[in-house]
Amino acid sequence: GVFKVETIGDCYVAVCGLPEARKDHVVAMARFARDIVYSFGLLTRQLEEDLGPETADLAIRVGLHSGPVTAGVLRGDKARFQLFGDTMNTASRMETKGQANKIQISQETADLLTENGKGHWIQQRKDLIVAKGKGQMQTYWLDLKTDDNAKSTTSGSTNNEQTDVAHKQSSVVERVQQKQASHVERGLETKATRLVNWNVQILWKLLQQMHSNRVVFGTSPDSEIKIESLQDNLMQSKIVPIKEYSDCIDFSAVSGSNSSSTSAQTQLPEMYKEELQKYIQSLATMYRDHPFHCFEHASHKMMALMKFFSRIVHMQANRGAAGDANAERYLAVIADPAIQFTVALASLAGGVDHAGVPNSQLVKEKSSLAVLYGNQCVSEQHALELAWSLLMGPEYGGLRRSIYVNEAEFKTFRQLFVHSVLSSDTMDKEMQGNRQRRWDELFSEGVPIWTGETLVNRKCTLILECISQAAEFAHAMQHYQLFQKWDKLLFQEAFKAFGDNRGDYDPSQFWYDAEIGFF
Repeated sequence: GVFKVETIGDCYVAVCGLPEARKDHVVAMARFARDIVYSFGLLTRQLEEDLGPETADLAIRVGLHSGPVTAGVLRGDKARFQLFGDTMNTASRMETKGQANKIQISQETADLLTENGKGHWIQQRKDLIVAKGKGQMQTYWLDLKTDDNAKSTTSGSTNNEQTDVAHKQSSVVERVQQKQASHVERGLETKATRLVNWNVQILWKLLQQMHSNRVVFGTSPDSEIKIESLQDNLMQSKIVPIKEYSDCIDFSAVSGSNSSSTSAQTQLPEMYKEELQKYIQSLATMYRDHPFHCFEHASHKMMALMKFFSRIVHMQANRGAAGDANAERYLAVIADPAIQFTVALASLAGGVDHAGVPNSQLVKEKSSLAVLYGNQCVSEQHALELAWSLLMGPEYGGLRRSIYVNEAEFKTFRQLFVHSVLSSDTMDKEMQGNRQRRWDELFSEGVPIWTGETLVNRKCTLILECISQAAEFAHAMQHYQLFQKWDKLLFQEAFKAFGDNRGDYDPSQFWYDAEIGFF
């Protein structure tokens, strides 16, 4: 039926009716184009769970034109079968002047479809396109949602073959619809669910590495009674998270080593992964429907974090720190899977139930949260306590056992989790001043105030804090289009807050100058 001619860069060229004539070539090619768009969408959604946020935003354009062509093989080093002529040029214009995930067809193709009884597939494009060498052209969109002839297909001529392909095409659409329905029932839209799955894969891999390290290096677990007592005592305390914030986290429980063992005894039970899936899914549903402070934003921050961490792991594995024992220890701590897991999890928890306004507005409004948390890191402390309370639920016992197995690991996890969430408040001037002071003390050319393990702990604490801060911005700064996307979403959120009388200034009056300064 449909014959692949060639690929040129990212362009795929196909023809129907060559080399053997086919009366229904226009119908077959229309269905082929429909199948391409469906399959492409399904593939990108599947890949998003492996490659991360925005993979599903990849799109495809399809253009169709009908007419006579010249075919042949040109001589030369790259001799291949090719098609030539005005029909090929027009087909190319249909693609380049099209729109994402749409099929644009010419007047000639639309006329042939109408002659074949498929006029209901055609929707006239409202605006005229201007094509190179053609001038203005009236074109049409192809929409096969109302395809009422499932027995006619793109890939064959026998009834059995046609029926088989039709079933496959229908199953693709049905699978997508079934997934969408199940996701809605669970309270998540499909994109959020794909983001959840991607986050879970990253976190699960780190948990497996943590467990493998414990088995290989003989980490001694504490009794479940002791661990539960630590958890209960923390939950019953009335201390707000900001009081736990420390300039120096104790990383003595961090081995700084990575086991490569993949034996069965070093694998966590699959039920723990199910708990992790449920936990991250619950975090996602706790995000409010804001343009900027949303679960997708948190997932992008986590992706940036993992890029930073992968560089550090690569540096540790391939170069070390040129014999500097302290520097080697810094790399080992930051590359440790337990550290990466905690900071990554904190990046997903830090925006839970965000109000869509800055902390300064919550303080100005004298909200109950601002009063409770002492007017500092209000949204971050609130998110932290929600995420922690959720994690301490009885349904996540296995997940907690995979995160920490003794008191030392529990304390390190809690300290770093608190530190990472609170440090995501990029606008708190007091914390900014504190961070700068610590940087000057630890990394100036003078003799450091601290030595030994204390110096290592303080430096690692600050380095992790700065990595978390960098990820807050780096995810939106990788290229200009991505910056524009998130800048627009942040503006929409700020403008809505102003419209709701929850902002002092109209962002449209100062946004451009402010963003130039930020950039």
